[in-house]
Amino acid sequence: LEERPLQGAADLLARADWIVCTSPRGAAQIKRCASDLRRLRGRLAAIGEGTARALALEGLPPDVTAEEPTSEGLARLLRSLIRPGERVAFVRNERASSLPEEAVRQAGGVPFELAAYRMIPNPLPGEELYRELWRQAPLHAVVFGSAALAEAWWDRFGGLPPGAVPVAWGETCARRIRELLETQREGGRDVAVLESPDLPGLERVLRRLNALLSDLRLEQAAADVGKSDEETPKRKGPRRKTERNDTAPRRTRKGNPS
Repeated sequence: LEERPLQGAADLLARADWIVCTSPRGAAQIKRCASDLRRLRGRLAAIGEGTARALALEGLPPDVTAEEPTSEGLARLLRSLIRPGERVAFVRNERASSLPEEAVRQAGGVPFELAAYRMIPNPLPGEELYRELWRQAPLHAVVFGSAALAEAWWDRFGGLPPGAVPVAWGETCARRIRELLETQREGGRDVAVLESPDLPGLERVLRRLNALLSDLRLEQAAADVGKSDEETPKRKGPRRKTERNDTAPRRTRKGNPS
């Protein structure tokens, strides 16, 4: 995480009718940017329970929290709350989704973005060995928690390993993954999306993928067992003679035992 200097941020936050925090990391950034919390008069909105807890730990309990902790869920909340002319300050990552800001505009509000920090990709331990490891033990799925993380993956690895199913934390993330797949000419590839953006939702998706994978293995095994003789590859080269049991009686041309 790299904090960004923001001139005039304290005055902007002091004039805001709403201050929106889009991640737990943003809670500390509000305190850094505001300098004096006593000047804050606006109400606080959090994208989800994790962010709400982070705000409370900073002495800033939110007034409202989105029921669904995604950009879409926050956008729906703001669209229902914001009144025309209200000033809404977003304290966020510079790569965060624009959906909540668009929702504020649709409601007649005036959004202001405070891109207080950004995420800097760091090298992963042993990443030069990853591709060889994936060839030896193929990945079944790759989970992306945000569109920015999907972009970082593509920048680092150039795409998904063959056969790996991309799993998206939400629809915004899924749309970005589909766009990135287009760059690999794999636009028709399925993207699994969490029904609920939380760990239980992730567990459900991975369990379904595992069950599908098991079914495919069983189908393939059944297909292999059920192949007809014509489909079975024929043995190449001369057939080996079977050894005759010397104790068995031999027959002459007339069929009598010798």
